[in-house]
Amino acid sequence: MRPKGTHGLFTQLGIAPEIALGAGELAPTLSLPAVIGIGWGGFYDAGSGDRLYGNAGLAIGQHLRLGNLHASLRAEMLALFRDDRLRRLSGPLGETGTVVPLATLSLNFSL
Repeated sequence: MRPKGTHGLFTQLGIAPEIALGAGELAPTLSLPAVIGIGWGGFYDAGSGDRLYGNAGLAIGQHLRLGNLHASLRAEMLALFRDDRLRRLSGPLGETGTVVPLATLSLNFSL
């Protein structure tokens, strides 16, 4: 959801342990990303107080090399968990589930 608060603070702590699924620098990787976030003091909406959310999931990545170009392809599937007040702040035009599935496919390049 887009925050509508006029003040407050947002904090987030995340971890994503990763293991290689093969040998070499181009081996695919598997990671388990997890995040906990808190919007303090009305960050999300006036009078919303302190709101908590978290997400956890699974990601698989593949490193690629195309000449001098380095790239990585990553697919990530997460479940977003949030408290009831934060869930209600998203509605009626937003996603109102307590648990929201999220999927991301990304492609990153570097020289």
